[in-house]
Amino acid sequence: MNWIPNVLRRRKLYDDLSEEIRLHLEERAEQLKGEGMSPKEAEQAARRAFGNRTLVEEHTLDKQLNSELGQLHIERQPDLASHRPAGGATSAAEPGLICPKCKKGHLRRPNGKDFFGCDQYRDGCTFSVNVVIAKKKLTDKQIETLVTKGKTGIIKGFTSKQDKPFDAFLVCTEATEWRTKFEFESK
Repeated sequence: MNWIPNVLRRRKLYDDLSEEIRLHLEERAEQLKGEGMSPKEAEQAARRAFGNRTLVEEHTLDKQLNSELGQLHIERQPDLASHRPAGGATSAAEPGLICPKCKKGHLRRPNGKDFFGCDQYRDGCTFSVNVVIAKKKLTDKQIETLVTKGKTGIIKGFTSKQDKPFDAFLVCTEATEWRTKFEFESK
């Protein structure tokens, strides 16, 4: 039963952090409303400027818990290189995989999450790429190619919203506003 206080402490940390983030976003939205934005626009702008809330929460909780334990902060978010294929082969996605949007950060995958995001989210970088797209789980190699080259080779086995299979390239560049989009072969 020694684990119960740890669970309760983590829950309290999470609740406190969520409340702090909520208050921060409300405060920023109020500032923006004072500058003439509509309430809806101000709220959206505050959330956009804050960045990926999940990444901020994960990163902050990891830091707080590690400092409580008296340890140096150890990055607990696995990166692409920690997902190596069987047989010991090196993943094509190395730990130094640079964010294509800000060119400063590195891509990280928060524990238990199905996306990779830039670790510079606190500085406003909002780049992320999902691991599962249209019911297809991407490989490390496909993610690395998408991030480094902006376009994958043809990927087979996507599933449409109407449950129909299809094949497509994935594209993610400045031209797509750093959103992952499908590109289809010319017939």
